Amino acid sequence: MYAIHFIACYNILLLNAQVPRGKWQCPGCNQKGNKKKVPKKLKIKFAPNSDDDNTKDSVASNGVSASADASDDESSKPPPEKKARKDSRDSSSAPTTAISAPAAAAPAPSKKGKPKSREAVEKDLTPCRILVQEMESSDDSWPFLYPVNTKQFPTYKKIIKNPMDIATIKKRLSDKTYKTREDFCADVRLIFANCEVFNEDDSPVGKAGYSMKSLFNTRWAELIAQDNVIDDGKGTGSGGK
Repeated sequence: MYAIHFIACYNILLLNAQVPRGKWQCPGCNQKGNKKKVPKKLKIKFAPNSDDDNTKDSVASNGVSASADASDDESSKPPPEKKARKDSRDSSSAPTTAISAPAAAAPAPSKKGKPKSREAVEKDLTPCRILVQEMESSDDSWPFLYPVNTKQFPTYKKIIKNPMDIATIKKRLSDKTYKTREDFCADVRLIFANCEVFNEDDSPVGKAGYSMKSLFNTRWAELIAQDNVIDDGKGTGSGGK
C-alpha cells in the first residue's frame, strides 16, 4: 500500500494508472521529502562506466608504487663520489703524525784490492809470453799460426763464430790488451775448442790440435809453479832483512 501525501497521488490510484515498480513517490512528495545526498565514492562505484574508472585507479596506484620504488632505489644507491673526494682531501690535508721509518743503513763498502800497476800486470804476463813462443816453435803449431783462410774453407765462418790463432794472441800481448793471465788462457783454449769443432779427431789438424793442447797444459802448470816459487823466495828474502 503506498502512502498518499498529495492529491496527485490519490488521482493516480483512482484512475487505475500503472504505478512504477520499486519505490515511487510523486513529484510533490519527492520535492517535499528530504533527499539524501549519495557520496561521490558510491556514485563512482555504481556508475555504468565503472570498468574504466577501475583501470584508472589501478594505473594511478601503479604509478604511486613505481614512484615509491624509484625513491627506494635512489635511497639505496651509494653516496656520490663528491663526499669520498672530500674525505680524501680532508685526509690528505690533515697533518701526518706517523713517524717515518729510519732509512736503511748504507751497505758496507766492499773491500776490493787495489788495482795492479802496469809493471805488476806485465810481470804476471811473463809466463804467457814464454809459453806463446814455445807454442809457436812447436812442430804441431802449423795449423794454428795464422787465421784460417776462409776462401779455402768457406764454411769455416758459418761453423766457428769466434776464430782465434797464435798470431792474434801475440799481437794482443804486444798491444797490452790482456790484463790478467786468465784472459790469455781463454784465447789459447779457444784455439783448441775451435779445432775440435771443425776438424775430425783422426785428421792431421785434429791430431795437431790435441798435441798442442797437451803441450799448453803441461808447460803452463810448470811456468806458474816456477813463478810462484820465485815470488815466495822474494817474500822470504825480504822478510829476513
